[in-house]
Amino acid sequence: MRNRIQGAVDIQAVIRADGTVGDVRVIKSLDREYGMDEEAIKAAKQWTFTPARDRSGTAVPVLVIIGFDLRLHGNLTVTGPAGARVSTPTKAREMLPLYPAAARAAGLQGTVVVEAFTNAQGEVVYARVKQSVPELDEAALTAARSWHYTPTLLDGVPTETLVTATIEFRLTP
Repeated sequence: MRNRIQGAVDIQAVIRADGTVGDVRVIKSLDREYGMDEEAIKAAKQWTFTPARDRSGTAVPVLVIIGFDLRLHGNLTVTGPAGARVSTPTKAREMLPLYPAAARAAGLQGTVVVEAFTNAQGEVVYARVKQSVPELDEAALTAARSWHYTPTLLDGVPTETLVTATIEFRLTP
């Protein structure tokens, strides 16, 4: 975000017969230096799909291309297998984190990155720190756990999702 990098990453993956994602590789790179390609791969590997079936009904692996459109503003849209459309959630309710008094008194500033898992209703059901500033982590987690998102839609059906939020702690003069 700080480097204003945005654009598309296309990955090729095998959806295994059990619906998990494997054999992932980038076929259209956005940026290797800042990790955008790797983040797209990590996101895809967390997904589970309904397995493809052959004519006899047996689950079979399929090769797919998944496109990630990564933008700084607006919603992220992912095009998945067979043209499936996924719209990511946006915050519908946000509580700002409370700056810990001890951190404020010490002049501590920093960025905490939180991963939050939302249910189909957009409620945060689990949150963890992905990038830590130890004195600020708990304040960031407390705030993130109270957030509510518009539900993620997979072909129009609400579904669970993993969201990453960057929380800046900055002292103002």
